[in-house]
Amino acid sequence: MKILVISLYSFATPHFQTELELIEGHLEKSDEVYVLHCDSELKTCSYNPTKKLGNCYHCKVTFKKGFDILDKKNQIKFIPFLKEKQHNIDIKYDFEDIDELKKYKINGIDFGMAAASSITSQLRDHRFSTKKYRERVKVTLETSVNVYYTLEKYISELKPDIAYLFNGRPAELRAALRACQAKGVKIYTHERGATMYKYDLFEETTPHDFEYVQNEIERYWVNGSSDKTAISEDWYLKRRQGIEIDWISFIKDQKQDHLPNNFSKDKKNIGIFISSEDEFAAIEEIDMTSELYIEQTDAVKDIAEYFKDDNSIHFYLRVHPNLKAVDNSQVRDIKSLENMNFPNLTVIHAESVIDTYALIDNCDKIITFGSTTGLEAVIANKPSILVGNKWGNYYNKLDVVYMPASREEFFSLIKNKLEPKNRLGAHKYGYWAATHGFDHKNYQATSFTTGSYNNIVIDVNFSQLIIRKTLILGNIIKLLSNFGNQKTIFKIFSDRKNQKMIFGIIINKNEKFKTKFRNIFSLLVTSLNNSK
Repeated sequence: MKILVISLYSFATPHFQTELELIEGHLEKSDEVYVLHCDSELKTCSYNPTKKLGNCYHCKVTFKKGFDILDKKNQIKFIPFLKEKQHNIDIKYDFEDIDELKKYKINGIDFGMAAASSITSQLRDHRFSTKKYRERVKVTLETSVNVYYTLEKYISELKPDIAYLFNGRPAELRAALRACQAKGVKIYTHERGATMYKYDLFEETTPHDFEYVQNEIERYWVNGSSDKTAISEDWYLKRRQGIEIDWISFIKDQKQDHLPNNFSKDKKNIGIFISSEDEFAAIEEIDMTSELYIEQTDAVKDIAEYFKDDNSIHFYLRVHPNLKAVDNSQVRDIKSLENMNFPNLTVIHAESVIDTYALIDNCDKIITFGSTTGLEAVIANKPSILVGNKWGNYYNKLDVVYMPASREEFFSLIKNKLEPKNRLGAHKYGYWAATHGFDHKNYQATSFTTGSYNNIVIDVNFSQLIIRKTLILGNIIKLLSNFGNQKTIFKIFSDRKNQKMIFGIIINKNEKFKTKFRNIFSLLVTSLNNSK
């Protein structure tokens, strides 16, 4: 069987280590493994959007170190991205706004949506200016289009049976995914699993395929252990306690049981919990056509306007803590909303120490737009209203939340008394969240972004690498100063190509490369002698 692994980000722990583990698994089965990797050929990538030289070298060194420790490395066939352009397409670069970019397709392929998704994540702004960031749009589109046609060429030649790639959302990986799909290659995307000790695979789809994940939630529940409800309860409890399970906890800086100063139990209190828009903006799998509101702040403003004269009710808008210290379109919208001074709306900013769980426990109802908080409210025996079609797709078929189909129904749910929904669906989700994925065999996690592979730390300590670079450069300059004047020396070493060559010798153990360096070094000395 032929296996193709599209490995682009070697310092993205644990995703690179997951790829190493998948590769080793196939080598043990005597499968033929090909690895498509970037050796600085890509103009941009999601982990190095502005193509910083240091980041490229960091990635290359880590890639080499990772594969060097594999027992059967010599059986792997490495294939680079082709530097020459693999197409004759005139790519459009100028877009009026992000909405126009999202709609941009080439031969039916969603390059514009993928570019919008990547840049949104990089800038943390779901309404970034396509004019201000024209160059980034340009290189992102160029890179993803070239990835698509490069991969299409390789697939035609190699005819792999299975391909693996990370996530499938970033532009360059979305292009790879589309190429595999177009050529009929069976594809698996990989992502983090339920804990730092697990990874998960998504067959013929991505982690953002909500229907697929909902089917997985049901499958896990049906085949679950007898203590699955207890496992779910433990998962929700750990989240309340700020114990980090699947990702960092956002409540660590909150003050336990702390409520807003104006909180009054004499009123009907409703908690509104909004997520960061950039997390799920520009994802092809999310159907926005059924949304009551396109953006969360639109919904909050509509609620505040509608109920502004109702003194019996108060709304508490809890901004997600991961928007702390972020200045983007959403945060500015929230500040503008706050400045409108609605009498029964209190904005709790991302930096606030107000206790999220105390707010859930003390409010009469909870409104979310798809975050896990909507399920945690159900576990807390609170009526939970889901407005939106984003993360909620992971649980909108579990019969755990109220889902208004119209604005009128939404306001009716807010006004009228509601009973909490049955917790069964929430426990189905909790059990899946606590257990999904496969245990790492060779990767030993020490945190969400660090660990070792076969007890060897692969990710290079880049700060130490920089120190080495500085020391060696200093020694080289000192040595060369014996042959020429300082001005000429610094002119030579300010040249980016020379810097790249010097840095290359520092991190490269290849003897042929060292010989090449010595030859260039001799030429530099000759040049300096001639400049006297």
